[in-house]
Amino acid sequence: MVWSHGWVDAQPGSFDDRLGWLRRLLSLATAREIARAGGVVGIWGLGLSRRGQRWDVGRDDAQGYARAVLATVGQLGTAHVALGTDLAGVGESASVRSYGDVRRVLQALREGGLGETGLAQVSHLNHARVMKAALARA
Repeated sequence: MVWSHGWVDAQPGSFDDRLGWLRRLLSLATAREIARAGGVVGIWGLGLSRRGQRWDVGRDDAQGYARAVLATVGQLGTAHVALGTDLAGVGESASVRSYGDVRRVLQALREGGLGETGLAQVSHLNHARVMKAALARA
């Protein structure tokens, strides 16, 4: 399973929130179940104009996005986290605005202590592994 374009917090989001972005909030318990089953959680690129307690990533904030990815790696391990930037869907509220900005995220992940193997897993190999397994069953 790939849960993408969301993020992880101790408590899940709400499907009836008025802002809409909390709907993508996955509980840590559920994220750990996805990881135990071999799945991947893709962290999305939402950037809030006013950072909140539950999501501390701002607009045009590649560093903040990288911190959120690294925090999730710390919770689930490198084999179960991926980038899920949602560049086409976040619009003005993007933390990462272009695929060129993804390079800044990768550099920040490297500077944050993610080694080359982990960087490859998070940037593309984890998604590829799950997709390959799913397509092999089709």
